Amino acid sequence: MGSSSPRWIACALVAACSFRNGGAVGDGGPGVVADATAADSADGSLLVQDGTETATCYGSGLVQVCPITTPPATLPPLPSPLDTSTSTACSYAQQADSSMVCVIAAQTLSIDSSLSVIGQYPLVLLGTDTIAIGAAIDVSSYAGTAVTGPGASWSGCAAAVAPGPNDGGAGGGAGGSFGTLGGNGGTGNNGAVDDSGAAGTPGSAQDPANVRGGCAGSAGALANATAGGAGGNSGGAIYLLAGTSITILATVSANGAGGSGGNVDSGGGGGGTGGLIGLEAPAITVGAVIAANGGGGGGGGDGTPSAGGTGGDGQTSTTQAAAGGATATNYVTTGGTGGVAAIAPGDGSSNPAGGGGGGGAVGVIYAKGSLTGAAMCSPAPALH
Repeated sequence: MGSSSPRWIACALVAACSFRNGGAVGDGGPGVVADATAADSADGSLLVQDGTETATCYGSGLVQVCPITTPPATLPPLPSPLDTSTSTACSYAQQADSSMVCVIAAQTLSIDSSLSVIGQYPLVLLGTDTIAIGAAIDVSSYAGTAVTGPGASWSGCAAAVAPGPNDGGAGGGAGGSFGTLGGNGGTGNNGAVDDSGAAGTPGSAQDPANVRGGCAGSAGALANATAGGAGGNSGGAIYLLAGTSITILATVSANGAGGSGGNVDSGGGGGGTGGLIGLEAPAITVGAVIAANGGGGGGGGDGTPSAGGTGGDGQTSTTQAAAGGATATNYVTTGGTGGVAAIAPGDGSSNPAGGGGGGGAVGVIYAKGSLTGAAMCSPAPALH
């Protein structure tokens, strides 16, 4: 990278932070400031200094982004899918917990073509003046595919209680918890005394302290040496940060994936939670649906080589993600429906064979600034 490359620091209200600019993550080298010092200016705004340069920082919520050089006036078209693990459009910045985010910035940042985002790192979009979303942005995860939203299935989620294995019928995994509690898994073998797998129960809900994805559903328990259904991945994380205003006229989605069905007598997997959508600007206008909804739980195994059905993926609407059902005739099993808006996720059913997986909870929509259009959001925004 030459000296004209943009340079950034991102931090989460901490005394020291660092950043990585360009494709690979690493310390030192051209265009990289490591271990920068944060200091308070006379008017209380946070400045970041590396000894020779001073940068104005943007944001006082979950993340602060500090361009040391002026961002471009506008944003060139971005590739779709955009992979935050490898894209050269990213500047990699470190948060307070040492996790990384991909930062993409412009003075006036507009998204005019549909954008799907995948990868290891959450995405932060910075408009030092304005952000305008005129085409759909999707940071969701999807069942049965390799598509996972950026920063999905955060490693620091509260631990769930695992379901119990049992050859007569294993327990279903719990849905993931984030904005609210996930759904419980179902017990196996109809809860028969001394011959059933215990239901999985969800971990606690959490308020995000930084930009991070949601929480994955728990896997169903095994039966007869057959693994249970996998838990669904959570939605990813995206944070929109602007100096003056954010206008959203197209959908923004961070939905969780459905859990996989159990096989033979194993339990179904829990659905993944919605992810995180962050909005921070003095003025925020939402004129299209933004959603961080949970995925449905997978159906329990049915006592034959047929598997329970996969739970539905979270929807960009107020419709709950479908529960996974049975794939065999005359067998009834269901996972839990996914959480949406103020509706809690469903519990997995208790079945003659494997228990169903619980539905995934909603994620978090974090809003800091004057917000218009909150009714378009699922779940309701958490105002700061």
